[in-house]
Amino acid sequence: MAKWNQFEMKSYVKAIQRDLDKLEREKVQHAAKYLQGKIRDKIKTKRISQPGEPPGRFSGNLHKGIRYKTFKEGSEYGALVGAGPPAYHAHLLEFGTEERTVNKTGKDAGKVEARPFLLPTFEEEREYIKLMMMERWFDDD
Repeated sequence: MAKWNQFEMKSYVKAIQRDLDKLEREKVQHAAKYLQGKIRDKIKTKRISQPGEPPGRFSGNLHKGIRYKTFKEGSEYGALVGAGPPAYHAHLLEFGTEERTVNKTGKDAGKVEARPFLLPTFEEEREYIKLMMMERWFDDD
């Protein structure tokens, strides 16, 4: 009687896909964290800013409010980078305001000239972030 050799076949496709997903998520997170740091760098100095310059850092709320959040949509990862609590005033600094008054007191709140820091940083770092996202995942060893 003939003796058959036995072979065990295993598929590692799911494990490889899991590893690739993890690497992609980490790459997106790394780029988002980099951009968060660059935005925070623009507002880290305690100084009075002039219109058109990034705002200075006083209470620290704007600095603390610069955050990122990664997400997965379908099979792709992405990130949102911007200002959230406690930086409730970030949009007022980024885009400026018209002349306004405080509703409860009727006091003149004045006008705030734009002190952009988010959009200029996004534009300045766009090409570098593209390069970060295109880096090879594996070394050629």
